[in-house]
Amino acid sequence: MTNMNDTNLLIGLLDPGYSGGHGFDNLHFRTDIEGTTVTDLTLTDLGTAISYFDDNVLDYGLWKDLISTDNVLDITFYFDLTEQHLGEGFNTNFIVGASVVPVPAAVWLFGSGLIGLISLAKRKKA
Repeated sequence: MTNMNDTNLLIGLLDPGYSGGHGFDNLHFRTDIEGTTVTDLTLTDLGTAISYFDDNVLDYGLWKDLISTDNVLDITFYFDLTEQHLGEGFNTNFIVGASVVPVPAAVWLFGSGLIGLISLAKRKKA
């Protein structure tokens, strides 16, 4: 991994599943990072929940902006499911990782154009 200062914290939501006819009555999903709530979502529809948790990546920005002074990153997931019928349920998988922040294409394009202008100016002087 590269320097912590240029990597983003990513949480992947993967492969949701359910049992029974409708999965749940109420689903509350919350993520806290260092004691601050960064995601707070309540769902009552199975289709919406499956869409949200199916291969969705939550990007919380740079590690350096999130990690505490003790160099420990505390992430807490709350997954609260309310259901009144026997045999109903919902599940999903999580993966946490880091990704290098990509340099936007516009920066590369601007840089190559600037180099081209500088080389053109040098040719005119010569």
